[in-house]
Amino acid sequence: MVKCKDCGQTFGSTQALSSHVRNVHAVGPKTEDQVESDSGILDLKKEVRRAELSSRLERLKASMAGGKTDLLFLELDRLGKEVADLKKSNGELRATIAAFED
Repeated sequence: MVKCKDCGQTFGSTQALSSHVRNVHAVGPKTEDQVESDSGILDLKKEVRRAELSSRLERLKASMAGGKTDLLFLELDRLGKEVADLKKSNGELRATIAAFED
């Protein structure tokens, strides 16, 4: 769950929040080509990611305070997959950059 910083409305996904901010608060790019280059959208994505991670951490803390470790192992597995995906993306970006440098 992520919350809009402007109006406080809660959304179930980052995509829903991004659409809300773009449509309701008129924050966003003018054309589809500018989506990733618009610094406001990139900042919003970072903020939403931080909120998601914070929410996951709070759920994990609450679970562990209750003496349960099931959520810990699920979260570790999820983080492991995210790290693997990021490493793959990083490798692909490095290869693309190397191709442009040649």
